[in-house]
Amino acid sequence: MTEIVVENLFPIPVYVSDGYKLNSEDKDILIKNATENQELNQNGNIVSLNNNILDIPCLSDLKRHLTEQINKYIHEILLINKNVEVYITQSWLNINRTNTSHHVHHHPNSFISGTYYLQGNTPISFSHDREIFQNFNFDFMETNFYNSTICDVTIQEGRCLLFPSTLTHYVKSNENKEERISLSFNTFFKGEISSSSGKLLKLKIE
Repeated sequence: MTEIVVENLFPIPVYVSDGYKLNSEDKDILIKNATENQELNQNGNIVSLNNNILDIPCLSDLKRHLTEQINKYIHEILLINKNVEVYITQSWLNINRTNTSHHVHHHPNSFISGTYYLQGNTPISFSHDREIFQNFNFDFMETNFYNSTICDVTIQEGRCLLFPSTLTHYVKSNENKEERISLSFNTFFKGEISSSSGKLLKLKIE
């Protein structure tokens, strides 16, 4: 009998953390701050003009929680040495009313980006251009992690997602009556960067 082994080479890790929910009073303060100072994005979603919204005093515990998740991601998942520390540089609120969406984009001038969800269930969609079949288009019996270039990640209140800022993402049209509300943030790092040109993973298949 032939034994088959499939190794996932060069995956892109998206970190998912649940469990921290804002109380209703702090949530109302956050949404009020955003809606009183806002602009419309190109797909109709509302974006706060406050680009440091996590500096609102009542959100200090949330900012601390998100910073802890970021450093877990880089130290425990990505295994970057602990002489590197990541900190939040920008934060803003997004509100998607019915039939509004987020355009396809990534986050320049940032290391790790993230989103914390306050309300709604329209997923976030990630895409990449590492098409393994290059110029050939096939019909698939079903999609999986190997033949797909788009992946939807479900959201819920209190969920935090972290991902490399270079990863392209967007949000499809919110078809629900309930507003989709998310808090997004960018980061940068301080500490030492390795001078080596690359890291070799030695894979032994037995």
